[in-house]
Amino acid sequence: DDIETLLDIDVAGERGQVEAILPPGSGRLDAVIELDGIDLAPWEPAGAASGGSAVHELRAALATPDGHALDRRRTRFGLRTARIVTDEAGHARHLEVNGRPVFVKAVNYIPWQHFAEVGRSFYDRDMRMLLDAHGNSVGVHAHVQSPHCYDAADDAGVLVFQDFALQWSYDSGIETNPGFVDAARCQIAEMAYLLHNHPSVVYYACHNEP
Repeated sequence: DDIETLLDIDVAGERGQVEAILPPGSGRLDAVIELDGIDLAPWEPAGAASGGSAVHELRAALATPDGHALDRRRTRFGLRTARIVTDEAGHARHLEVNGRPVFVKAVNYIPWQHFAEVGRSFYDRDMRMLLDAHGNSVGVHAHVQSPHCYDAADDAGVLVFQDFALQWSYDSGIETNPGFVDAARCQIAEMAYLLHNHPSVVYYACHNEP
């Protein structure tokens, strides 16, 4: 049977509730929240004039009207704009974050072969080393990193160039490798959905050295 639910959302101490009827089985509930009344500082890259890489927290809990918890989720996010400024011919000129140009000083980043062997402190150390060397960006090369990596980049104000995990030679022919393009499209959308709350991730590449 359908289930009556209450979705309780907390953003920086401001709370709201959404009533919803969920059908049986797996499903998805989308809610749109207006943040106009909440004073949330913007996320800034390291070295920005305003300084500070503000990261906020959103908590969501789904329950029945009598208080039986069905699901609970917490995520961090930042508020910023990012765009590539182009000239009249459409050629990229520079990156802008929050309307200000950023001179990108990046390194390629493949920090460890086995993510289970390292934790958050490992990535915090790498971000500090990058900033001490006057860099401000990492290129996560042809793979998706541990969640600790993106959290550390968010907090340090380090910009992330995120590769999709396609590298070198592969057969993308519709006749010779049917289904490849559809699978790649699905996976790259899932990658963007996985990372979209991380303000540090400001640009993506679809493949590396095809």
